[in-house]
Amino acid sequence: MKNKPAVPTFDWEKFKNYVDTYDPKKHGLNNPETIMKDMIYGLGISLDEEEFRFSDGYKKFVQYLKDKI
Repeated sequence: MKNKPAVPTFDWEKFKNYVDTYDPKKHGLNNPETIMKDMIYGLGISLDEEEFRFSDGYKKFVQYLKDKI
């Protein structure tokens, strides 16, 4: 994350809104792995939407998590 604090601020409200609009049945997502990946994506965009949005952002966020562990 360029020119950003070492520990970005997590936007709980954004994550809550993401989860509130998520409907696996409506979108035909009955696969638990897909649902978990979608929630991980939601966490990423709630941390830094610009950096972690779209599929490339998901990959960046997963790498970010691995680097922090």
